[in-house]
Amino acid sequence: MGSIVQINHEKNLRFIIDIIGEEKYSKDGKKIIFENVVIKIKNIKNGRSRIHPITEYLDKWGSCKTNTKLKYANDVVPFLNYIYFDISKEILPTIDELNYEMAVDYITEKSLGLTRKTVVAIIRSLTHLYYYFAKKKISKNIRIEDFRIEKNWISCTYFDLNILLKFCGENTIPRHDLEHNMIFELLITTMQHTPDIALGVYLQIFGGLRVGEVCNVTHNSLEFIEGGVGGITVYLRNNYLRGDLKRNAYVKKPRKQTIYASGDLLIKLFEYHKKNYSIKGEDALFVNSKGKPMSEGSYRYRFEKVKKCFIENLRHQGSARQVQYATMLDSVKWSTHIGRGIYSNLIAESAENITEIAIKRGDSNLSSSLTYIMKTNKVDQKTDFIIDGLIKEAKKHNNILNI
Repeated sequence: MGSIVQINHEKNLRFIIDIIGEEKYSKDGKKIIFENVVIKIKNIKNGRSRIHPITEYLDKWGSCKTNTKLKYANDVVPFLNYIYFDISKEILPTIDELNYEMAVDYITEKSLGLTRKTVVAIIRSLTHLYYYFAKKKISKNIRIEDFRIEKNWISCTYFDLNILLKFCGENTIPRHDLEHNMIFELLITTMQHTPDIALGVYLQIFGGLRVGEVCNVTHNSLEFIEGGVGGITVYLRNNYLRGDLKRNAYVKKPRKQTIYASGDLLIKLFEYHKKNYSIKGEDALFVNSKGKPMSEGSYRYRFEKVKKCFIENLRHQGSARQVQYATMLDSVKWSTHIGRGIYSNLIAESAENITEIAIKRGDSNLSSSLTYIMKTNKVDQKTDFIIDGLIKEAKKHNNILNI
């Protein structure tokens, strides 16, 4: 019960915080009560508890006041209960499987309704906790090399505050497209680093789905065209999959949306996703590390991770052109919406008028589609023909995608 590395899915056990008074005497003989903040494991059923070894995490603030130690304990104990007792055995069978995404999912869900200052404080406390885990080598996914230490400040790229606070509504994205030869590079990077959203990125690129719409897709909303070889029809509507959150991902315009097939890549991605990320009894197509429907914040975080890796990969591929392109991508703001932008540009190359683009994009306002029709001079070509031209590229990468 006291092991720091053992996961116990017994629902009667919880981590709690306690303050233990210790009598000490000063040099002049006066009795002083010294307060120790400890983390205990408690059996809720019989009321018995004992100090847990993870209390050692608080040693870093041993010389600080009680309120400081309580602050860090209060920040991490709910997360400890989350990973040790709340996450299902299928998702986290042992603490050795713990990863950064699980903390991000926790932060994303807990952050709603809290002030930015409070969220930043929780992130910093969890960064210290993960650093403690790294020193103890309790998880194969958490390494000392992931952290930067400057004086008393510890930071971790996986807990980038700018990424984790995306839910606050910051979404200025002037970049809406990628060069055609970069599209599959982005998909490859997604499969390599965040394969649980690779299918979602495909749905955005070849179906124009918004991030909120991706998070609303269910298995029952999919209709396969010719077994998936001809594409997939997605029936988009607000499913309110996360009743526990104050803000649900939403579908801006309920509709029937076609996802284009690029060779057999779509069906391969779907089969891979179904095999590795389907939870029994859960209809949501995309789920988080806890097995719940993925929130918009969790999806955005995963995509930002892909974005960073994508840019770094381009920088290290040796081509001067790719290095230049990476520098450009790193200098402008872009995020999940770029998938919808790529789709819109593909559609614009085959559409004959703005109305066709608006229909394909699921726009209510034609002005949203005007940008794309003005940019192209290939309106007489068909979208299928354009995507056929990308299939050769997709086939080259099937092995790299490892699906």
